[in-house]
Amino acid sequence: MEARPLMTMGDVLPLSRWLSLSNGESFLLTAIILLFQPWGRKLISFLWGCCDWHIEFIFRDAKQFTGLTDCQARSSQKLDFHFNASLTALNMAKWEQYQQRDIWEPFVFSMASYKRRKLNQHLLERFIHNLELDETSIKRHPNYQTLCDYGLIAS
Repeated sequence: MEARPLMTMGDVLPLSRWLSLSNGESFLLTAIILLFQPWGRKLISFLWGCCDWHIEFIFRDAKQFTGLTDCQARSSQKLDFHFNASLTALNMAKWEQYQQRDIWEPFVFSMASYKRRKLNQHLLERFIHNLELDETSIKRHPNYQTLCDYGLIAS
């Protein structure tokens, strides 16, 4: 007698409709369940039960800022590489922000603010380089950090 897996695609589709997931989230739910077959159902119930809002923020940031849904590959290896690259970029940005945090304040991460800060820093460096200004005196100026933080979401 052939052993039947704990969950199949037929089991995942009603679950993804019940959770009202988009196509990309449904695909990731399917991938998690099928890859971690013996304990996939427990993993999903844990992730959607107690960490629901964390995962929503991760998927939202990965979709909006790191191109999680922009891959058009069809092979599983290429899709796997793309998903890993997208989520790794998000995690690296979060890790960089975490290292620069004030340890007495709660850690709040916004990928939109991170992207804006990096864009502002790049733009200021381009101005300094193209106008042949003294980089050290400008970066030591008290308003340099204010310019880098221009347009950030208040947290």
